[in-house]
Amino acid sequence: MGVKEDMEQFKEKMEALKKAYDQYFLGNTRFPPTKLRDELERFVRTYSLRKSPKSVDNFIINSTFATYSTYRNYWDKIMTMIENGEFKRGEEARPQLAFAGVRKPSTLILDAPEPGKIKQLYDMYINAKKKCGEDTSKLTFEKVFASIKSQIPQLKSKFNCHRVEFKVVIEDGKAKLKAVPK
Repeated sequence: MGVKEDMEQFKEKMEALKKAYDQYFLGNTRFPPTKLRDELERFVRTYSLRKSPKSVDNFIINSTFATYSTYRNYWDKIMTMIENGEFKRGEEARPQLAFAGVRKPSTLILDAPEPGKIKQLYDMYINAKKKCGEDTSKLTFEKVFASIKSQIPQLKSKFNCHRVEFKVVIEDGKAKLKAVPK
């Protein structure tokens, strides 16, 4: 088999491993999927020793293994949390799984308070709050717009910057809007 075929097969197994870990974290299986993970680890070790003369093949290999490494770090983090009693398996694990540290925060950079962009930020913020199980009934677009509209000029003058980046982040299981001067 060639590099592309090997990597496609690896990606399929990686997806199966991801689903198996999700099932374990949700409490649907009793034991973590160690056999499949060991198989993928062996594949990574043996394939890492090979170097292809084609840079395209090396790129495919490196990007696939980087994706696997990200998942591996995520799984290890949750397994450690389970061992320390900081993570509860079962249906109540859904919000914890969604924000256990892998996803990047949603960001939006603003020069001026533009209603269209702030609407995007508002939608991202509402979605994050709902995923965390927070109440969004009292949070209106108008309140968020007014708050951001007043913060942008204040932050620009205080930090002598031209732009402000707003991030939707999850901290301690709660969604928050953070402003970062740029």
